[in-house]
Amino acid sequence: MPRMTYTPPPVPKKSNTGLIVGIILGVVLLICGGTIGATFALGMWAKDKVEEAVDNLPAIETQPPATGTTGSHTVRYEVEGSGQATLNWGKGTGGQEGVTTDLPWSTEITVKADNFGLIISGVPRSKDTSVKSCRILVDGKEVKKVEAKNGFATCTFTYVGKA
Repeated sequence: MPRMTYTPPPVPKKSNTGLIVGIILGVVLLICGGTIGATFALGMWAKDKVEEAVDNLPAIETQPPATGTTGSHTVRYEVEGSGQATLNWGKGTGGQEGVTTDLPWSTEITVKADNFGLIISGVPRSKDTSVKSCRILVDGKEVKKVEAKNGFATCTFTYVGKA
């Protein structure tokens, strides 16, 4: 009689499916958590920068009504500093002009109105540029001067000649 030997059945292989699913789920949660954290941190940084920019906005000032206004005024814009800067200024009764030029810089315009708004801003073109201040004169009288903050300067002024 032939001899029979007992061979045990093969041991079933353990499935790694649960481990793989757990690792994938953990990585996805880690990425999502990191993304949410980074988005929150970026949002807080942006909020701080916006608040800082709003705090640095120039105040709008007006001049009391002048007596005997002519309806035509000479406006002089000046920006002090060194190097090249991008400058933008208002024409007084609408529109604006801009230029990239060397500092110091100045220009004069004529505004034919008794009520108008003025603005001049100077932004450095490179790290070698230094914008120090901006200034607005109306009919030879200084009406606004601002020292630069964070490397740039903006002057605004509202002229009211007749009420």
